[in-house]
Amino acid sequence: MNAAPGHPVPVTIVGGWDVEARATLFEALLAAADTSLTPTGPGLGVLVAALERCGDAHAVIVESTDAFSAACELLEVHDRGGRGHPDAVVVAVDAPRAATRLAIGHPVTPDRSALCAVASADRIALVGAELLTQQALIDLVDALALRSPRSSFHSCVAGQPLRLPPAMGFDPAHAARRARAVCSRPGAPVESRTTVALRICGRVDPDLFQGWLHALGEQGVIRVDGGVPLGGGARWLVQMVRDRVDLVEERVRRPAPVGRLVVVAPEIDAEITSATLAGTIRDA
Repeated sequence: MNAAPGHPVPVTIVGGWDVEARATLFEALLAAADTSLTPTGPGLGVLVAALERCGDAHAVIVESTDAFSAACELLEVHDRGGRGHPDAVVVAVDAPRAATRLAIGHPVTPDRSALCAVASADRIALVGAELLTQQALIDLVDALALRSPRSSFHSCVAGQPLRLPPAMGFDPAHAARRARAVCSRPGAPVESRTTVALRICGRVDPDLFQGWLHALGEQGVIRVDGGVPLGGGARWLVQMVRDRVDLVEERVRRPAPVGRLVVVAPEIDAEITSATLAGTIRDA
């Protein structure tokens, strides 16, 4: 149903720490929705501007790297006269990965920020839940419900539309209280991260470099960002979030045989990481 011109437009905000699970959930909701605006990303400026231009906008689905903060930001804009109103925060959880963490005795969420995302969610979508045994699914839901007792749970299957029931509206005060209560409990996972800046002097071999990134993913690296020279006036812009890698080739007018990367990981040896990266360089 279209929203009447000037009336508030409900916005469903999709979040979650796993990039692939979040993207799968976003596509599933989009496939089931009658929506005209589907911006993605951490910022809401484009969304707010688009809502003001579209007098007959449908309900909107937006993906954000920090769904709770995005919902609070959108609510502030709405209170100042903006049309978009946060309807629900839906957090994607990779069900097989989370179930594996439980099975080996680890917390269901990988770090404190993921725990807070679960605790502040209105709804939790279990992506890939159909791959679990019935008992593994029960154990996973029980573990998540302890951290987010007010959330409803939904199964999300890749390639299939997901239609959620109408929401009651986002309440930032309740969400913040839930997150604070859960994350302040004894035993809540403490996020520990190390950041290493790396310098690449020379052109990298594409195959060796991709193998290096794959090895980092197996070691549990959280994020890699930067650029590496390929030669011939080209370089790769690199963005890796956990095991998802995006490499975009860019042509530059004045190529420099120097690249830079920033690696973020729970634990990482800077010397070893730098040495293995140097092994991907084909000329200096």
